[in-house]
Amino acid sequence: MKFKILMAGIVALVISCSSMGIAGQSGTEQKKPGEIEVVEITLEAMVEAVDHDARKVTLKDANGKTVTIDVKNQVENLSQVDVGDVVEIKYIESVAIQVFAADQVETGVNTIAAAKGAESGEKPAVVAMKETTVVVTIEAIDKEHQAVTLKDSQGESKTVKVRNPENLEKVVIGDKVMIMHIQAIGVSVTEKISE
Repeated sequence: MKFKILMAGIVALVISCSSMGIAGQSGTEQKKPGEIEVVEITLEAMVEAVDHDARKVTLKDANGKTVTIDVKNQVENLSQVDVGDVVEIKYIESVAIQVFAADQVETGVNTIAAAKGAESGEKPAVVAMKETTVVVTIEAIDKEHQAVTLKDSQGESKTVKVRNPENLEKVVIGDKVMIMHIQAIGVSVTEKISE
């Protein structure tokens, strides 16, 4: 249950962080372009066999395919895993891109990461998240080739083709582009529910 609450919190964080730049603009200025993409994958498998001494677990998916994995020593509470338990893996990745006026944000890179595991004596579970935010400056706009040149805080420049050429009408040289990349994974083991 704690796992599901933590994963729900991460989903909310992905959505709110990804949309904060878009919601933060006043209605009086020209709306700068922004875009969000979120991918979510959920996998579930049943524990077919457990070798606690060798730290190996055999999992079987819904299609009957089995795989045996070596469980690293960092995984705590392996002794709590039993045949018939259900392993759920949820992976979420989000990329949000938002353009700001030149004076609204500073260029640079910021990364934060966090992880939380199960308490001692509980079934194994872990939730981990990494967020990287990069802010670059629009150095040049090439409408003919539908591209912009972006410069990072180290002075390195790169020209990229834009996905939506109509957005080139909404940006000017000197605008800042914020790219926020969030990855989150949650793994939990729960007892099989009796039918």
